[in-house]
Amino acid sequence: MRRLSNETSSRRLLDRARLIAAATAGAALLGLRVGAQAPPPAAADRQPQALSMSTDHLVVSATLAPLQLQRGGRATLTANITPKAGMHVYAPGSRYRAIAIKLAQGSPFRLDAPVEYPKPVLYTFKPLNEQVPVYNAPFRLIAQVALDASKAVVVPLRRPLPVTLRASLDYQACDQRFCYLPESVPLRWTVTSTP
Repeated sequence: MRRLSNETSSRRLLDRARLIAAATAGAALLGLRVGAQAPPPAAADRQPQALSMSTDHLVVSATLAPLQLQRGGRATLTANITPKAGMHVYAPGSRYRAIAIKLAQGSPFRLDAPVEYPKPVLYTFKPLNEQVPVYNAPFRLIAQVALDASKAVVVPLRRPLPVTLRASLDYQACDQRFCYLPESVPLRWTVTSTP
């Protein structure tokens, strides 16, 4: 019987350990492919994604969180709005077009509660001697949204499904002399619906 040197024996043991480690890693990968649960989402997936934009009348920063929703879960859409110098937008209760968060027609989401508005201030429009509720300083709107089961969103049993949330911030801005045409600021996020 031939005796192996210590170096050859060590090399064979090391090769065998590498083969076992490779086989174990391959089996683990194969297990993930055939239906094992995916690892938890990275912390970045749970952070709100901010959208920032500026129009001739407003500066808007909007977030949606969380970006992963389980069936029946809700996300919070927050819009921080700053009217530009001399501008105001109408608040609910005015007979003019009030600022609003609206979901796109046919959206797989629904507003899960009324949009939260801050208390407006009364603005006197001197040419008509009229008082109207407005926002003329930075303010925040908050909307709760949820997946709408009646829109036939089908969630596969074993994998997450990306769903696009399309919404808009609709408003009409005015200054001391003019009211401008109504505008719509688009808002869009991709939400992951998990089983």
